[in-house]
Amino acid sequence: MISVIIPTYNRAFIVGKSIDSVLQQTYNDYEIIVVDDGSTDNTHDSLKPYFNKIHYEYKENGGIASARNRGLEIAQGEYIALLDSDDFWKPEKLERQMACFHAHPEYGMVATRCVTNTVDTDFRTIEMNKIRRSGKSGWIYKDLFFRNFIRTSSVVIKKECFDKVGGFDESLPRCEEIDMWLRLSKQYPVGFINDVLTIYTRRPKEIRADNIEGRKNWLRVLERNYDPELIPKGLYKKRMAKIYNHLAEKMIKKGDKEEGQKHLQQALSLSPLDISVWKTYLLLNLKK
Repeated sequence: MISVIIPTYNRAFIVGKSIDSVLQQTYNDYEIIVVDDGSTDNTHDSLKPYFNKIHYEYKENGGIASARNRGLEIAQGEYIALLDSDDFWKPEKLERQMACFHAHPEYGMVATRCVTNTVDTDFRTIEMNKIRRSGKSGWIYKDLFFRNFIRTSSVVIKKECFDKVGGFDESLPRCEEIDMWLRLSKQYPVGFINDVLTIYTRRPKEIRADNIEGRKNWLRVLERNYDPELIPKGLYKKRMAKIYNHLAEKMIKKGDKEEGQKHLQQALSLSPLDISVWKTYLLLNLKK
């Protein structure tokens, strides 16, 4: 059985559509666990029509990692599927993933390719059908370290994997999923279905936040998950320098030259011969 964990917070207007996409699956051996992370809107009332089809769990607000971990504690299935409350699945998603597990019992996780729809605050579509990057299967730790291609709502994970790698890190306000993928991919091979089976939504304000706060947390996640036996030190430094340089560019464009200078110095110390970093250096000094 698959335990589908849907964490939600103040999304009464959309969480039902995510649940509907589970109920429409061609694979029907699953349970649905909705973890309400302290919503202050009418989420509880909006879910009443589904109460005979879901396990509803309310908890004090603690962030999405804590909500997923609570779902893991409740889950009865041998497999865990994660679905954010504003994302959706195509009907054949779970069936395709379980077929992949049966063909490759060594896999600890199977993910799918996504399509991204950008929406406004009322969930009206601004841009749709932007296909997310393709992925690969196997021992993909190194690939994920340099390019994350796995979205949370696309994964199904063997529950036994969490016994080995632990749950989601609740100290991370962002990038807790990337932290999980890196931990897991060092221990297990991963399957990836390069067909679009997951619909991911995002809003413009989330895009802006991801570019700065997300990258800061990404640095923290990469630093703690770096394995020198799998990734040469030089490549690690280039990877980190690229993110610091990205942050420097963003801060300079925002007019925060002091913060941009700090990130740029980090990038230069890690990769002093990187041309892109020196371009940012020139950008900073031309703006003085």
